[in-house]
Amino acid sequence: MHMAIGAVVNAPWDLAAKREGQPLWRLLAHADPEWLCPHAGGVGLCALVRHLSMFDYLAPSGTTDDRVIEYVDHLHEHFTDPVVLREGHYLAPRAPGFSATMHPGSLAEYRYPDGTFWAADLAGREKVA
Repeated sequence: MHMAIGAVVNAPWDLAAKREGQPLWRLLAHADPEWLCPHAGGVGLCALVRHLSMFDYLAPSGTTDDRVIEYVDHLHEHFTDPVVLREGHYLAPRAPGFSATMHPGSLAEYRYPDGTFWAADLAGREKVA
């Protein structure tokens, strides 16, 4: 339920940033820093959290001292604006939006239950049964 609520909350931010033609972190300068609680351990969360990292650096803290944000180095190839790190720091995203847009091919492959990945898995299970 937490992930579903997060998706509902994130969608308007993504749309607003895309409408403005800006990466989300630039719009966050107008947000309340109290709600920041970055966690980047899941698929695509690193892409989202780097906006919070950039906002934290520009608005509330002005520093990267004593700042640690999780980074998981996998599955970034499925996103149109993948996460880039340099010297242990997230690079600021430049594409409009929340950086959560996935490649159409990845969506087609992993869409449940009719994506090619799941269809192959289901076909394999039917052969075993």
